Amino acid sequence: MTEINKHYRYGKRFKDFDIDVKALTDGSRKISGYASVWGNVDAAGDVMMRGAFAKSIIERGPNSTTNRKIAFLWQHQMDVPLGRITVLKEDEYGLYFEAEISKTQKGDETIAQLLDGTLNQFSFGFKYVMDKCTYDRSTDVFYVGEVYLSELSVVTLGCNELTVFTGMKQLSKIQLIEENTKLNKVTNTFKRALTEDQRIELDEIIQQHIALAYAEPQRHSSKTEPQKGFDVELLINKINKTTFLQ
Repeated sequence: MTEINKHYRYGKRFKDFDIDVKALTDGSRKISGYASVWGNVDAAGDVMMRGAFAKSIIERGPNSTTNRKIAFLWQHQMDVPLGRITVLKEDEYGLYFEAEISKTQKGDETIAQLLDGTLNQFSFGFKYVMDKCTYDRSTDVFYVGEVYLSELSVVTLGCNELTVFTGMKQLSKIQLIEENTKLNKVTNTFKRALTEDQRIELDEIIQQHIALAYAEPQRHSSKTEPQKGFDVELLINKINKTTFLQ
């Protein structure tokens, strides 16, 4: 392992995740899912290690005594809380959470948009605890031993990272892992051949493709119609035809 020298990892970061919103159809205001999974290389080149969230859970989790608990927000905005996290724990798979959406106007609007598919993205805000992380230059993998977890959010588009799960709610957990692994493998193989500046540009290009995918008319059709999945091969073909600035 080599020393950490990726300066762009400092400061607040965001990662996307998928959750189960099907319970909302039964009148419940509770959503649940995994905000992170262990051991796989994500699209940012990070490997989250079990225990990375343990200190945050103890100090600011739902069972802590502090008044500054990990927040559940609208669009990462600290002044717009959506509800409260009721369960937050690490298990053998990853970081599991449950949250209850408040009976407010914004909460009601959020539930309506989750049900009709206008919103289907989630993200969490965190900072790396650098002395608990290790960067392996030979594989370009960043092993994350600890983070400072500040909030979970419902967002329109996932911030910063590339892990997007358009339409994935219809997949089983095993299928989701397989699709995520496939996407990570293709993306990371391509990114290893690029310079740091080119990787940043690649991230921006992929985010533009994602934004265009969400703008497609199909996403405003009947909620009984299956959502369109994320076409990995089409994206990679477009990226391969892109001329990066030197």
